[in-house]
Amino acid sequence: MAMAKSPKLHIAMFPWFAFGHMIPYLNLSNELAGRGHKITFILPRKAQSKLQHLNFHPALITFHPLIVPHVDGLPPGTETASDIPVSLTYLLATALDRTRDQVEAALRTLNPDLLFYDFAYWAPALASQLGIKSIYYCVVCAAAVAHTPIPAQQGSKDCRQLTDVPPPGYPSSTVVLRPHEARLMDFMFAPYGEGITFQQRHITARTSCDAISIRTCQETEGPICDYIGSQYGKPVFLTGPVLPNPSVEPLEDRWAQWLGGFKPGSVIFCAFGSQNVHEKDQFQELLLGLELTGLPFFAALKPPTGAATIEEALPRGSKRGLEGGDWFMEGGGCSSRHDPQIVLVPELPDQILNSRLLAEELKVAVEVEREENGLFSKESLCDAIKTVMDENSEVGGLVKKNHAKWKEALTSQSFLSNYVDNFHGLGEWGWLCRHGGGFQRANLPSRLSETPSYLPESLAEPQLLRILSRDGELRGCRGRDALQLSWVQLAGVSGGYGARNGFRRAKRGRFSSRGWGSSGIAGLAGGDEDSGRKKIELDDLEGTVRFAG
Repeated sequence: MAMAKSPKLHIAMFPWFAFGHMIPYLNLSNELAGRGHKITFILPRKAQSKLQHLNFHPALITFHPLIVPHVDGLPPGTETASDIPVSLTYLLATALDRTRDQVEAALRTLNPDLLFYDFAYWAPALASQLGIKSIYYCVVCAAAVAHTPIPAQQGSKDCRQLTDVPPPGYPSSTVVLRPHEARLMDFMFAPYGEGITFQQRHITARTSCDAISIRTCQETEGPICDYIGSQYGKPVFLTGPVLPNPSVEPLEDRWAQWLGGFKPGSVIFCAFGSQNVHEKDQFQELLLGLELTGLPFFAALKPPTGAATIEEALPRGSKRGLEGGDWFMEGGGCSSRHDPQIVLVPELPDQILNSRLLAEELKVAVEVEREENGLFSKESLCDAIKTVMDENSEVGGLVKKNHAKWKEALTSQSFLSNYVDNFHGLGEWGWLCRHGGGFQRANLPSRLSETPSYLPESLAEPQLLRILSRDGELRGCRGRDALQLSWVQLAGVSGGYGARNGFRRAKRGRFSSRGWGSSGIAGLAGGDEDSGRKKIELDDLEGTVRFAG
């Protein structure tokens, strides 16, 4: 029999107060709203005007502005990370935490089904108190999540333990920080809000949630995502890159005319995002390196430390024009016009790991070499740019070939849509859970559109199911009929005792299994509210169901 679709969800989004986080959250909101879900997007009041034009479903996506309280040490009017240097973001975290009462009032009034969050470590406890499921949604690379001290390492204060050797079981030997980059991890153990460090903030946020979700895909970071799930004991759901549709608006005439004066693939675009501010010597080294290439370039940069304007910081004798301003982009780097090739100049740890993934593992970009003191030279920047832009470069040829292959795969509409559709399946099939007499449906694999005909009707609408982890283990449930269907496979569900408040851990069921298409079924078991158990064995080859006491 076909399983009836669950009602559309009401989802609350509460990202960190930085545009590099809010924009990806809004991109996901647009995708979910496009599939019929209602979104309440909680954000700083001033940020609303800058994001309004990116809301493509205003009938379903509602902005809920917060009044961000002033925190001593922050410039008056600070509401987002782009208003301050990176060194002051720990105070912005305090401001975010002080919006808790506003967020709680909104959630009580709105009563959403799900809450997506990242930096608000108190969000999952609040959500649980209100009967809302919580999802920690990470917009940086999975490798950055894996490198944040996991619970087993929580007491470590020696950064070198986290970088000299990858964490135990970490599946990549290339997407790692190098020994001299350990100093960049110091911030993890410093205050990041009142009475909490960055490390504690994120450990709490991830260990307290109902599920972890990451803006990445199985094809690029699958093993790392599996590692994260095993370390945190949480289901890990991937949304794919969730890219916005390319802009169809024409360029301003001045830029169209300027770019039109050069052949395709010959112009360098350089940007470092809205937060990255260079020291003056590195700022000048960057510009001199761009000039050294002899190629036309366009740089979107902020004035360096100690300079009020771009112009006063230009290297002596520089004859090239620059534009200053805010660019809401993650990380930093350079790319050429047309089918852009990528040169990476990462600054922060997550950007470094992203760069290693692109340059060392996927080989679709080149990372600028740095000295052990973390500085790059104009020569190293120039060499990296020429490597990807020189038609006769062997490395550049490999990068271009890989770039074209991954671009075709990762930007195809079917690829992007399938990931969001699979993620969307959390609501359609399995992750709506209303406390107090509500329901939760089974999470079917993406290729399935209906319940197999040989499942008994009582299993088609299980009373309550806690979402499984990727290895198929259900960590706890309550209710009579528990059904587990994983994205990857069904490895078995154990029913637990009825529980008045929440769920209890249940033993993993062991079952004989038969394959079912590419998803596979390994077995099901239901637990009743008493101590009795029953085991259900499936044999899809014969299309029968056998019950064992």
